[in-house]
Amino acid sequence: GASAIAGEWADPASALAKAADSQHGVAICRMLRAFGADLPWLDDAAVPTPHEEPVEVEGGDLSVDLSARCEKEGVPLESLGSVLAESVLKECATWWALSSKDLRIECKSKDLPTDDYVEKGDFVRLLRQVRVWEVMTFDTLQAECLKLGIPVAFDFATKETLEDALRQHHGFPTKGEAHTRVECEARGIPVSKVGPEQAKEILGTARQLEASKVAELKEVYKRWGL
Repeated sequence: GASAIAGEWADPASALAKAADSQHGVAICRMLRAFGADLPWLDDAAVPTPHEEPVEVEGGDLSVDLSARCEKEGVPLESLGSVLAESVLKECATWWALSSKDLRIECKSKDLPTDDYVEKGDFVRLLRQVRVWEVMTFDTLQAECLKLGIPVAFDFATKETLEDALRQHHGFPTKGEAHTRVECEARGIPVSKVGPEQAKEILGTARQLEASKVAELKEVYKRWGL
């Protein structure tokens, strides 16, 4: 009945509470509360400032609109060009639609630091920065490294090494380290306890075992006394 639904709405873990992470969700929740709904978890002071998407005016200058959106979102239009910039903006819009919890998970999947952040804007900024580096051309990455004074052997550098140089400069693990960490966690290897180097060695051994035949694994078990 209606009372059961109302009681469900009051639960901070309800679908309605989760919907309050978005701009439209907050508006709906406030309207329901205005009509008498009991939403104890809806705190106006704690509601994040909504991320407003720009509204394109019919017949307006699309290049000006793109420039304004890039400036607002922190996307380097000059470095990326209109096509790549638009692509990053679309991804940013997708991230803004996620909850803070989901954004934290997304950041962790890319091995980005999340402990010091709680706001959606912080998580989106991390994801956006890494994505910008990923879509940059080799020449643009090189120019970015030079601008920041990052020492790189440019004569032998690849796009991936330039990306890693920028990630390290900003305190992020390199892409290789991030991938290794994800693989270790999937196999139950405690990177934080054994350290990245030893974890990498254990991962290598695990990969060899996974690629072995059953007969070979039995021999390994015997040698290890298992």
